[in-house]
Amino acid sequence: MGPLLPLALRRSFAGRGMMGVMALGIVVAAVLLASAPIYARAMSDLGLRFLVRDETGGRYALWVELNELPAGSPDGQAVRAAVSTQIEGRAGWFTASSAQGVTLGKFLVENAATSALETRILGQPRSLTGYETHVNVVEGRLPAAADGVLEVAMGAPAASVAGLRVGDRFTLQDTIDTCPRRWEEDPPPPPCDPTALLSFQFPAVMVGILAPTDEEELWWVLGAARFFNKIEQPRPEPAIAPMFADHAALLKVAEASLPSYRSSASWYVYADADALNHGNFERALADLASLQAELGPLQGLVSHPLTGTLEQYRTSSTFQRKPLTILLLQITAIALFYVAIVAALLVERQAAEIALLRSRGASMGQVLLLFLIQGLTVGVPVTLAAPFLASGATALLGLTPLFSNVSNSELLPVSLPPLAFAMGAGGVVLSLVAFIVPGALVAMKSATALRRAEARPGASFIQRYYLDLGMAAAALLLLFELRERGSVFTPSATGGLTSDPLLLASPALIIGAAAALIL
Repeated sequence: MGPLLPLALRRSFAGRGMMGVMALGIVVAAVLLASAPIYARAMSDLGLRFLVRDETGGRYALWVELNELPAGSPDGQAVRAAVSTQIEGRAGWFTASSAQGVTLGKFLVENAATSALETRILGQPRSLTGYETHVNVVEGRLPAAADGVLEVAMGAPAASVAGLRVGDRFTLQDTIDTCPRRWEEDPPPPPCDPTALLSFQFPAVMVGILAPTDEEELWWVLGAARFFNKIEQPRPEPAIAPMFADHAALLKVAEASLPSYRSSASWYVYADADALNHGNFERALADLASLQAELGPLQGLVSHPLTGTLEQYRTSSTFQRKPLTILLLQITAIALFYVAIVAALLVERQAAEIALLRSRGASMGQVLLLFLIQGLTVGVPVTLAAPFLASGATALLGLTPLFSNVSNSELLPVSLPPLAFAMGAGGVVLSLVAFIVPGALVAMKSATALRRAEARPGASFIQRYYLDLGMAAAALLLLFELRERGSVFTPSATGGLTSDPLLLASPALIIGAAAALIL
């Protein structure tokens, strides 16, 4: 191999024009093949992010609610802490933001103004972290932590039926007795004399009137009306007026005054679409399913709409990736065809030199090794650079008008899977084959045979057996079939879509038929 290397370099330099043209084809083929997994993965990830944003649209991805939980007892605090840890462990890695809420029981609103009302009303204090950015303060201010009193804010409709105004002080009171309560009876049972009585009460003050920034916003679980308007109950139970309170202050009141009083605790998780991709969405599905199983013994409500979105993506991603990959492979085939044509022209110019080498004792293997060394001088750098060139080109697509709506005119996020290096190397290998095969065909002929072929050129194998016409006929049939169907996708027996590989390959067959006819 020692003397062949300088000879190969001299030959490459002497034919640098054609070698440069062929090197361009090798680069294109390697980059296209390397971009197949990169581009397919980028489009898949982009589709997932767009689907998550479109499907959720500000709605929670995970909602956990535990009822009948002791509000301020050590057991209740331990359960809340354990659930928070579970949610963070399972969903924290794809969480954009989260909120927690606590809702106490229903308390009778007692003060001089409300006692004069014909219809009494129940107040229900609740907290929801982060609500401050989703409300407008119509009057007063937002509730905060205060010593000895619970500050609350209400929606205008709820405050009106409760007879409360900003600045009013009142007592929230709940009384439990031994009398049966069976309101479903009509008429209700007569009053009874209780044998035992238990009363809970604590002071509160009205500090603000609030309104939702957007009543249709999906951030409000079950609708904004349940937080700002009165909630009707089956008669003759009084209506409920929701009351916002500071989260820490509400827990402090529960721990101090109502340690064993039953309440409900809620957790809301909003997904970060950029944290999810084709490589980890299965993990998200598994984590959500595991979280539901882990919280099952607590009899909690676990709702995770994100699961449906991810399952929808899993169903559609296969049909999105395969046609895309096949199309890229067809474009790569065009690049390889280009390399083969240029290599044939280059070898044709060097035919006399090859015949001379053979006549002076060079073996077939030495001639092929000479071509291989020439190809490797281009192929080795291309193999290393192709995946990086492919990822850069794919990322730049985000700046084009075609992708601006989904990429916000930013670079597409791309990853560099190991398969891209293997595909790039495969493109170089196929290009080297396309380069060496014409040289091998020439090297197999003697100098006399070469001079005879130049004097009397004959028909090629493709033309001799009319393969060019056969390919052209097949291409026309595929075009007719594609026109009749209108799409390469057809409904499957299971209700999904299937793609016809032959129709997907039709562009490559059409190009091949055209090339064969031209040659």
